[in-house]
Amino acid sequence: MTYWCKSDGDVATWAAVLDHLARELPRRHVNFYFQRSRDDMEKELLELRRALPGMQENEIKAAIARWVASAGDAHTQLWWRPEKVYPLTLYSFKEGIYVTHAAPGYSHLLNSRLMGINGKGIEEIEKAITGVIAHENPWWLKRNIPWCLMHPEVLYGLGIAPDPDRVLMTFRDTGKQPVTELVQALPVGENSVWPDRTGLWPQHPPAPVPEPLYLKNRGMPYWFEHLPDTGTVYFQYNVCLNDPGTPLDSFIREQLAFLRDSDVGKLIIDLRHNNGGNSRLLQPFIQEVRSMEHINRPGGLYVIVGRETFSAGMFNALQFRETTMAIFVGEPTGGKPNGYGEVMFFQLAGTNLYVSYSTRYFRCSREDSPSFVPDRVVELTFTDYMEKKDPVLEHIFHEKSPYLWRFML
Repeated sequence: MTYWCKSDGDVATWAAVLDHLARELPRRHVNFYFQRSRDDMEKELLELRRALPGMQENEIKAAIARWVASAGDAHTQLWWRPEKVYPLTLYSFKEGIYVTHAAPGYSHLLNSRLMGINGKGIEEIEKAITGVIAHENPWWLKRNIPWCLMHPEVLYGLGIAPDPDRVLMTFRDTGKQPVTELVQALPVGENSVWPDRTGLWPQHPPAPVPEPLYLKNRGMPYWFEHLPDTGTVYFQYNVCLNDPGTPLDSFIREQLAFLRDSDVGKLIIDLRHNNGGNSRLLQPFIQEVRSMEHINRPGGLYVIVGRETFSAGMFNALQFRETTMAIFVGEPTGGKPNGYGEVMFFQLAGTNLYVSYSTRYFRCSREDSPSFVPDRVVELTFTDYMEKKDPVLEHIFHEKSPYLWRFML
């Protein structure tokens, strides 16, 4: 293992990085010390600087990530891309963290539950990882912890993995038996299942049973489908960006025309994969839907949210709540309704590390809560995932009393 601080020159290099961070991040962020005092944060960075001679590269990176995350703004974080990753993809279900994808040589671990790493239980590991993830609620942690678990440098920097190239992971297989496996890290370019994107994705090879709608066309920015048996249009909006191949304004016009001219009595907007972009792009659609009496009524309009619903995606959800009679179903959002955003980046001098930071504060809700909590909280279980079920859509289609107190206001 290479020690970056084995010489005075290495110490000086990282000391300069810390100086750059201490100078630039508070200057660039719109309100960096909104949660912690300047004195406390400067003192912590000074202590890190004093500790540099005894630290290794990944320990320093973990410490920087922890310091940035402690500011309390989920948009302000250290971007620390790995060179190697473990060849598994994980997802945190209601029951625990499971393997959803596995590279060749590890297929026997598919659909197993992760119980620990190198003799440490998963709860202890999650607690350690929490410190390096910028977050404002537990649902954003549920989104990001599985990704960090496959990041060898994070595990090494936190003291979870003594050797970042290989770790002993303990799983519980589908037969409820414990299995301990030596898992080797692979270069990112050689890893066929590297989770460079978070959230759930269809398993490969595809199962004989069709994927549920929430996993269909997962790589498309937006799409809709008519479900004639229920008189429903299902609209999945995965990112608040314009796709030049299918311009969003044209797509919106097509969908609005379909809603007006077809035998449709229910519209479902699925934002559970949407972690941001430009919230203004969907406003014309929201305004038009508001004027559709056959849709904008109790039981006619539903919006699905979840842990991935963040930033502009969450702002769009709030716009539906404030201007329509939508009923919200799913998980609490990973984004905070009132918080910082409009992100920019800068590179830490002399490194390949980047820091994101917020340039504006947004107040989008009268309630200052950590998450936007839907009207009906419905979580996905691992059993649902295996059986290709979507409990959220099932709840919507079986809703017996689609009325809420706010509709009376």
